[in-house]
Amino acid sequence: MPTVRAMGTSRRSFLRQLLAAAATATTPSIAQLLSAAFPPERHPLGRFRILLSQYPALGEVTGSVKVPIPGATGEVPPRLIVTRVAEDRFAAVDDICPHAGCPVSTYQSSLQALPCPCHGSLFSPTGQVLRGPARSPLRSFQTFYEQGSDVLEVEIPGYVSVPEIPTPLTATLTPNPATEWLEITGTAPEATVVRFSITTLQGQTVVQWQQWVPAGRFYIRYPLRGFASGTYWLRLEDSAGGGFVHAFQVLH
Repeated sequence: MPTVRAMGTSRRSFLRQLLAAAATATTPSIAQLLSAAFPPERHPLGRFRILLSQYPALGEVTGSVKVPIPGATGEVPPRLIVTRVAEDRFAAVDDICPHAGCPVSTYQSSLQALPCPCHGSLFSPTGQVLRGPARSPLRSFQTFYEQGSDVLEVEIPGYVSVPEIPTPLTATLTPNPATEWLEITGTAPEATVVRFSITTLQGQTVVQWQQWVPAGRFYIRYPLRGFASGTYWLRLEDSAGGGFVHAFQVLH
């Protein structure tokens, strides 16, 4: 009988171990639960926008420029080398050579490559090593472009776009002093109707008018016939409340 009790106790112990093993096999571990609750950090893919009109070299195939990235931190490179590799396709790479950290130059047609001036490594516009001593490629980034557009987008992990500061309404007056004509050259943040007024130094209004101007640069040539010699104020005001005031002189 003692032998039977010993066997029964051993069997219960075995069953408990078997159930514990089965539970362990079917229940997620603490590590698995923590991993599910706190997944690995994923860096967002931000899109950095480049206006091609600001980089005339990119208007031609094989045109290549360096483009700074404002506020670059962490994984975001401070500069990109952007090269137009076809009419509808661009390549963008980090400009830091992986061999010794030197800044790589833009595409050179004579070499058909992006050269590193420090030790002579050559890279393709997409970052592949064409000649050492560098062994690793330049970090490359996916680009997005619709043919005919002025906007090129580059997808960069960790990039957070910097809010654009609106372009204010600005203008310059030439010649100053003026005789027969006043030339007003300015920049408008958007297409709008601008209110113009010319007043004397004492604040008396000489003339007022409104005129539609396009977004970007505009040019107006205003006649000064009938203006007496003296100093005047030109005031511009757009529909958004932006303004500009500048003094000019008339000499006869």
